[in-house]
Amino acid sequence: MFRLSVSNISFISSVFLIFLFLLFITQPPPPPLLRYRRQLGPFSGYKDCVPARQVVFLHHNQDMYTRVVENILGRLAVTSKLSYRMSQGGQCTGIFVGIRPVITEDLCSFKSVRDNIGDDSFIVTLLDESDNDTVRQTSNRTELEEIDKIIDLGIITKHFKESLIVMKHLLCLDFRDITYIDTDTGDESVEDEKTETYKHFDRKLQKIIEELGQDEVARQMSILEHANRNLREICNQTRSERYAAVANKEQLDSCNFM
Repeated sequence: MFRLSVSNISFISSVFLIFLFLLFITQPPPPPLLRYRRQLGPFSGYKDCVPARQVVFLHHNQDMYTRVVENILGRLAVTSKLSYRMSQGGQCTGIFVGIRPVITEDLCSFKSVRDNIGDDSFIVTLLDESDNDTVRQTSNRTELEEIDKIIDLGIITKHFKESLIVMKHLLCLDFRDITYIDTDTGDESVEDEKTETYKHFDRKLQKIIEELGQDEVARQMSILEHANRNLREICNQTRSERYAAVANKEQLDSCNFM
């Protein structure tokens, strides 16, 4: 009788372990960190998406990084025949591609912008180590989680090229869409105490890079750097003054968009 009980226990344990194993292998994978709010493309495995048609870029500081992103989105607007409009609200500037600008007193309120544009549009912002804009900063974990649900990509200036590669995937862009005249003159940034918002999106960027594959991101960064060098040679210009506004200038050649 005792042997029978041991056998029963062994059988039940085996069945339970098999059940746990099947439960583990059949559970759905976690959702990707990049939220692809986009349509599927015609060529699965190659071009399995179409470029984004509604993008909002929110920032509060005009510098070479914001100009690069603005011009990338300007080229997207021209190529895809989308509207490109700028709006100012409070301390923040918003670039609206393919969507009517939000009229609000405070574009730094991400929730307000998302409530106005809906869930189908991408929202991208840019964060710098010295970003001390108290309007956009929070140390509250719940508020950070809410911001994370609203913002599709926080571009980190310290990892700018990596951020552009991630944006390329997010918005279904090509390398020619994200090339720019590299005006990097070295790391001149002052080491500041990083805000919790910055640290959150910096950590998330690194996790997205791991999800995409670090080797693959490094390979694509190399392609981007090579394309940027070719662009500098073609345009024969390396200074930031070459950057040009893109709104209402559809006839500019490629260099004038850089």
